[in-house]
Amino acid sequence: MKHFVTTLFTLAFVLAFTLACKKSSDDAPAPSSPTLQNRIEKKWNVSTTPAATGRVSAGADDYTSFEFTDEGKYFIIKADKSQLKGNFTLTVGDSILTLDGLGKIYIDEITETQIIFRLVLTGTSDEVTVTAAPATTVSTSQNTQNLVNSWSFKSRKVNGTPDAAVNSAFSSGGYYLYVTLTDYGTYSVETNVPGTPSQIGIWKWCNTQQTTFGASSNPDVEPTCTGMNVNTVSFNSDGDLVLTATINSNVQEDTYVTKP
Repeated sequence: MKHFVTTLFTLAFVLAFTLACKKSSDDAPAPSSPTLQNRIEKKWNVSTTPAATGRVSAGADDYTSFEFTDEGKYFIIKADKSQLKGNFTLTVGDSILTLDGLGKIYIDEITETQIIFRLVLTGTSDEVTVTAAPATTVSTSQNTQNLVNSWSFKSRKVNGTPDAAVNSAFSSGGYYLYVTLTDYGTYSVETNVPGTPSQIGIWKWCNTQQTTFGASSNPDVEPTCTGMNVNTVSFNSDGDLVLTATINSNVQEDTYVTKP
């Protein structure tokens, strides 16, 4: 089991379509406006410069970024490098985000280039007003869209042979490993393996073909693309994600399914 934990998290922490009839311009429908849900689904980097409205309060500089995904997840990086994550729900009419285990966000203003909101932590009445701007996405390619998702570890092969110890531990339901990759380069690992903390880091493509990527477990550290940090991306006939890496001279293939 010690070998299982070591090899699993060595990899885990270095992770690595119809024809349509053309309508005339007269028949083309007017583009729809993005919903509030669509507009908040970004990574927002906290501004250190007060907004023109002056609505910036003490405490905003405690935070570096807020990210909200289309899966209803939030990732928050604080200035002290600590990380917060969980699920959120949106009350559209009131423009309120409820962050599980943390508190509520009241959206005062949102545009394509800025969001201003008030964060109220659970158990307090203090408001922290935050001004933030959208981050840049990794890319808008099909390869990126295929990869960004929440994935659940399923099985492993080492040099083409199933790893019985690892596969048994996961198939029995005793352990889980969830990996989430977002459009904005966030890489999150959730697991219940003893002694291994869940973490948030960064992922990036390692080649122009976008077939290999690397990841770091630190949101401030750029991933490297050398050695076992490089993972090759492929998908099997079932649409499952297969990550291949060379670790200690062994070719390791880990298969992930879409997280239920």
